[in-house]
Amino acid sequence: ILLWSTGLKPVEVNCRLDHRGCAVEIDSSTSVRFENGTIASISVMGHAATWHERHVLAFDDALVAWTDGVVEIQQRGKDKEQLSEWPNPTTPDENFYKAIRGEAEVLAPFECGRDVVLLTQACYESANSGGTTVRF
Repeated sequence: ILLWSTGLKPVEVNCRLDHRGCAVEIDSSTSVRFENGTIASISVMGHAATWHERHVLAFDDALVAWTDGVVEIQQRGKDKEQLSEWPNPTTPDENFYKAIRGEAEVLAPFECGRDVVLLTQACYESANSGGTTVRF
């Protein structure tokens, strides 16, 4: 979601992972710097007592927070607003079929998946070297 929603290209990443004795990552802390200087922080706490998901996009004059399916927008100096209406939703499969038929633009093109793979590989490289910075 981070790369797709911002359209930014990462230039460096630092990552720490904890498997907590499992074959997969359970906890992680990742810092990403993008080409325009923007910094993103990604935390995954799989060992938490309960499930909770939150995405926050912070701008100079606004903050957009998506928490457990609820979207709130806070503009500097204004009251917080809750987004009550969404555009007509679609699934990735539905969008793909419509794009093949020429009825819709592909919402997540190949480049999105490629960029996620490259960032993921850089995260593993960083984590495997003790959290050192990996540059793209």
